[in-house]
Amino acid sequence: MLAIHQLTAVLPALLPQHTALRGNTRLLKFLLWSLEEDGSGLSTRAFRGAGNSLHSTGDFSNGIIQATQEQPANNGRRSHALMTLQALSAVVAAGSLEGLQDLADQGILDVLVSFLDHPLAAHPDEVDLTLRTEAMMLCAALCDGNMHTQELFGERGVHVLLGALPSMSGRPRQGEENG
Repeated sequence: MLAIHQLTAVLPALLPQHTALRGNTRLLKFLLWSLEEDGSGLSTRAFRGAGNSLHSTGDFSNGIIQATQEQPANNGRRSHALMTLQALSAVVAAGSLEGLQDLADQGILDVLVSFLDHPLAAHPDEVDLTLRTEAMMLCAALCDGNMHTQELFGERGVHVLLGALPSMSGRPRQGEENG
C-alpha cells in the first residue's frame, strides 16, 4: 500500500512513463481486484487472512467478525481500493488528455458506476464513505468538460449518481459525533 500511496505523489511527474508502461491498466485491474465480490456486483468484500492481503493466503481469521450488510468488514482490500482510487485521481488531476482517454476507453466509468450502484451498508464507516466520495469525485473529474467521457458515463451513470447522493446525506461527517 505504501507503494501505491507514493505513486499518487509521483504520478504527475512520471505520467509519460506511466502511460507507456500501461500503468492505467494495472491500476484499473488492481482496483477491480480490491472491489471484486462473488458475482453480486462490485463492493469491498471481506478478505480473510493475516497481514498484507496481497500475500496472505491462509485463513487466520479466528474471532474476526465476517462482513454483513449492516457491518462492513475492516480489511486490507478497502484500503487498497482507496489508495488505488487516489492514484487514479492523480492521473486525472495531471490533466493529460492521453491519460484521460486511456482510462475512459478501458472502462473506468463502468467500474465506478457499478461500485456506486452497490447499496451502502446500513451503518457505513468512514472508509466506506470515503471510498464512495472518491469514486464520485473521480467520475466528476473524468467527465468535466470532456464530451467523450460524458457520453460513456451516460444516463445510467447519472441515475446511479443521483441515487447514491441521498444515501450519503445525513451521515456523520469526519469529526462530527452521532447525535
